[in-house]
Order: sequence, then C-alpha cells, then structure tokens
Amino acid sequence: MRKQRLIAGLNNSQKIRFIVDGVGMYCCIADVENFATYSAQQAVITALQNLQAQRELAFTMCRQQPTGWGTNSIFAGRQHNVQVDLLKD
Repeated sequence: MRKQRLIAGLNNSQKIRFIVDGVGMYCCIADVENFATYSAQQAVITALQNLQAQRELAFTMCRQQPTGWGTNSIFAGRQHNVQVDLLKD
C-alpha cells in the first residue's frame, strides 16, 4: 500500500540531512517518523514544512528555491535547535 506524503510538496524518498541539538543524521523524509523522541520529530517536521513553504514562495516569485532551513523550535516543553537540508538524489 502506498504511503501518504509526510510533507506536502516533497517526496517521502527525498534524502535530507538534519541536525537537532548538535546531533546530525542523513535519512529520507519518510524516516523522520521513526525518531525516538516526539519533540525532536515534530521539530524536524516543522522545519521541513517551513522549508517547503519558503520553496513555494520562491517558486511563485521566480526566485531560486532554498534547499535548507534552520530554526529554534519548542515542543512539549523542550527547545530544539534544528537545521534541515535537502540533498540531491
């Protein structure tokens, strides 16, 4: 059975590099659902959603689309420093 896209506009097979609180990993967008902590998972998902929103905005304005996003997020009482980058397939 086909799995629904986690982030609208990005394929689940898209490879990413993320850094959460100084710990980085490479994975696919679909693998984000397998994080050990809920707050880190939500921080990365939010960063991916913000990145996709910025990519759509740049597309409508005929500008170069960004490939990375960094932010501080607070989920479940924890603050996370998050950076997400899209990688070429």
